[in-house]
Amino acid sequence: HDDINQRMLISAIQKAEQLIDQLKNALSVDSHLLDETYVNDLKDCIQDVDRALATQERESIQKACDQLASIAQPFAEKRIANAIRQKLQHQTIS
Repeated sequence: HDDINQRMLISAIQKAEQLIDQLKNALSVDSHLLDETYVNDLKDCIQDVDRALATQERESIQKACDQLASIAQPFAEKRIANAIRQKLQHQTIS
């Protein structure tokens, strides 16, 4: 039973770290698509996930990750729309 809980904790930690890494990379590339308030909200949520990671409590980590994913969703949509727009612009130019 403890073994299962430990594996679930490790999985939650890995997912949280991956989410943070992906979001930080996305911000470094495409933060120009966002206003400053939204960027700060994302950074605050990243810190919430970091704090949850420090607790080593799976439920806290998952809750913070769910919150971050929810707040980051519009950013993901803007990134996709921007990528499509750029691709279409390049197709019409060439």
